Amino acid sequence: MDVSRLGGAVRPASLQPDTLSKDKTPSSGFSDMLKSYFSDTNQVQKNAGEKVQSLISGETSNVHEVMVAIEKASVSFEMMMEMRNKVVDAYRELMRANT
Repeated sequence: MDVSRLGGAVRPASLQPDTLSKDKTPSSGFSDMLKSYFSDTNQVQKNAGEKVQSLISGETSNVHEVMVAIEKASVSFEMMMEMRNKVVDAYRELMRANT
């Protein structure tokens, strides 16, 4: 699946090149990166929900914007679940190797 055309929608905001600060580098820790990505995914989900609510209530009539927000949330959630699955698989592999 080619995600390069999404314009970085899958990449967490905390890892965007223009938002990296000295305090928040990719080497700050794997758990920090995961927490940040989960937080970003949660924010994208909330944003999509707010856009759906504004469409339902009639505050906006831009269906395209709402659908883009929903798709970003969907892709972000799928990516988060794949990351989770890979971490669990790696943990299980380590546990098997240690027995």
